[in-house]
Amino acid sequence: ISTSGSPVGGTGRPYAFVFLNDTTAGTGYDWAPDVAAWHLMPGSYTYLVMLADYGARFGGFTVGSNATNFSAVLDFSNASGVYTPLWAFDNAQLPPIAGSGLGTIHDQYMLFRNPTAACTACDGATNGNLSAWFLDYNDYLYPTFPGVLLEGTSAYVDLDRPVSFTVYNESAGTGSARQNWYFDLPIEFYRVAHATVSNATGIGTWPTMYEILMIATTPAAQNPFPQGNVIVWDSTSVLIRGNHFTTETVPGTGCGSGGACVPLQCTSGCVPPDELLLYGGRNNTIWGNTFADPAGVSPTAGAGAVYAGLAEAESGDLVYNNNFSVDNPAMLMAYDIYNDSCWAGYAGQCLPLFTPSYRDTWNVTNQSATDVAATANGFPLSGNVLGPAYRLQGGNYWWNWGSALDPFGTVPYTNVFDYTQNATNLPPGYPAVESSLRVGGDFVPLRLGYFGPAAVNLTFTESGLAAGTLWSVALGGVIHEGTGASIVLSEPAGRYAYSIGAVAGFQRPANGTVTVGSTPVDVPVVFVALPPVTYAVTFTESGLSSGTPWSVTLNGTTNRSATGTIGFSEPSGTYAYSVGAVAGFQRPANGSVTVAAAAVAVALVFAPIPPAAFAVTFAETGLPAGSSWTVSVNGTPHAGTAADQTVPLVNGTYRFAVATTSAGYLPTPAQGNVTVDGRNQTVPVAFALPIVAPTYAVTFVESGLAPGSPWSISLGGTTESSSGASIQYRLANGTYPYDVGGYTSHYRVSSTSGVVRVNGSATNVSVAFESAGAQPAGTPTTTDYLLGAVAVVVVVGIAVALLWRRRRPPTPAKETTTGPT
Repeated sequence: ISTSGSPVGGTGRPYAFVFLNDTTAGTGYDWAPDVAAWHLMPGSYTYLVMLADYGARFGGFTVGSNATNFSAVLDFSNASGVYTPLWAFDNAQLPPIAGSGLGTIHDQYMLFRNPTAACTACDGATNGNLSAWFLDYNDYLYPTFPGVLLEGTSAYVDLDRPVSFTVYNESAGTGSARQNWYFDLPIEFYRVAHATVSNATGIGTWPTMYEILMIATTPAAQNPFPQGNVIVWDSTSVLIRGNHFTTETVPGTGCGSGGACVPLQCTSGCVPPDELLLYGGRNNTIWGNTFADPAGVSPTAGAGAVYAGLAEAESGDLVYNNNFSVDNPAMLMAYDIYNDSCWAGYAGQCLPLFTPSYRDTWNVTNQSATDVAATANGFPLSGNVLGPAYRLQGGNYWWNWGSALDPFGTVPYTNVFDYTQNATNLPPGYPAVESSLRVGGDFVPLRLGYFGPAAVNLTFTESGLAAGTLWSVALGGVIHEGTGASIVLSEPAGRYAYSIGAVAGFQRPANGTVTVGSTPVDVPVVFVALPPVTYAVTFTESGLSSGTPWSVTLNGTTNRSATGTIGFSEPSGTYAYSVGAVAGFQRPANGSVTVAAAAVAVALVFAPIPPAAFAVTFAETGLPAGSSWTVSVNGTPHAGTAADQTVPLVNGTYRFAVATTSAGYLPTPAQGNVTVDGRNQTVPVAFALPIVAPTYAVTFVESGLAPGSPWSISLGGTTESSSGASIQYRLANGTYPYDVGGYTSHYRVSSTSGVVRVNGSATNVSVAFESAGAQPAGTPTTTDYLLGAVAVVVVVGIAVALLWRRRRPPTPAKETTTGPT
């Protein structure tokens, strides 16, 4: 079930009322479970769906062996009026029953309040009444349906000027004996916060109900286990303000002149509910309400008392500025009406009963009625319930204050009441005449006809502020502002609490109280300037070694430190700063810092002062003009075409190297070290083409080797090999050692090494080889054939020669010289 066209927008998820297979309104309904799916016997069903301010929907559906889906959309219809109760079980169910609002403290949900009037889509509800479907009651004759039921809601809700939620009205008798009964459904809040009931013109006319067995036949004024026409249960921050509560006489057995009989008839033991019941909650406010007997009935005390106003069964509430003109204004709640020690499903005389002790506030301080004495759910509360002529507010009006049990002048008022008719059911030790307000009471009760003293001037005069400065005084919840030296109020005699509003830059004067009598009163108010609010300004350095002292001057104040930070404390503003010099370091630049109601950090960097540099000039000579050359100092090149390359260097020793792109030129020195010792220096660099010495042919000529035999000469680190008769080198003047090698083992050389001197001309060096034994494989010569006959002799001779040669000492190294000696 959903709604369409809600005044607060969106598609609501309402708490609607569905009746199945009913053709006429009746009593004793069978309740269906409050769930999304119902289990019904197969068959055809009719339905009626209703919700206040939405058109009722009629129809039917058939239930078979398969699940059946049923949906209905209720269209907003302001003409339908409030013809059903208004129920919500969470915040989401409030918008569909609200005419405006967002559920906030400044824009509260305003529940529907337009009564039925010739409506056509309201299932026949008569003018000003709910649909007759909701006329139902339990076996205690208490109504089945609350007119308003909020459970678990926390959004801000105002039930302002609500409809009466009447389900039936009847009259009986004629003439002066004629009676009227209105059957109005109750208003109930359960575990609710921020709900308000405002400005109802008549709440609480359900006529009758049975009491529990324990107190049967006891009048409502004596009943310690009441019901209520408005019930606030386990709730907080509920405001009941500006309402008129009343009650009904108990219907008898008479029938109306038209033959109709009052549906609720009780011959004995019936009482009307109390007008307002609060239980189990806290921080609720009851203000500006009137609690009255039925129309035409004057309140009565003692044995003649029948009706009851307030049943206060919780602590922490504020109850003030109400008009209690009902038989028993505030019930003696001698027992806990819920925890009565009875077992589940039974309500009766179960002992022992729990005796509570409730602590509530029944007045505010005596003050002007124009003051806002309290604020609840966003509503400022001021005034006097007895009328605008009454200049003061404080407590409540109690019709029986001034009686023998509650005489004038006795405060606090506690509603001492004669409970003789229920004395046997009071807790042990309770007297029959007992204070109904057992803790505290009303210390400032209102008195009919006492309008309060005339107002006199109450002047607050300030000093310390500059002319034209706005300041204020709060008195009784009302703030009075001014820019002059004085704020003048007009207040009646009484004692008033006041507070002075804060002014920026000044200490707030203390709150206080002032007593107003018959003459004007002046209250001095002294404003003392606050020291300016300061904020941390922190300078943090980097670059200094630990323990190095440094300083900062800010706004004329110099602070020093040997740590990494220096701190100041300054009010908002812009300030110049400078940094003190530190030996060996460059001083950070001066600057300014802006403080804008917050701490500020400034970073300073100390950089070491670089050591003095001296000019080291590398002066070249020998290069052609415009030649590019480079000197690299510790790996850093400095290039140019000028004759001088100047490099600034601090003291120390540096490695340098010199090079040029001019072909053939060599520098002297090509590299080296230069030491800087506090003075400028010049390093001469001479470039020159190298002098190329002439070379001469040195030819090594072998003899004794068979043609094609290999041999080699090693000279100056170079080895030249050949299988020919000569090996040639080109050498400059000088002396050069050489080695002979590379020949086979069949030969020996006369000298394996030697020295050759070159002195301005070519020279030849002879290298003599001879056979060392058998000839190497090869083609024999003609002589070999001719001597074949004497081969043996030759061989023998060779052997002898070899033996003889082996006995000779080694031949010394051969030295060859060329040129003149």
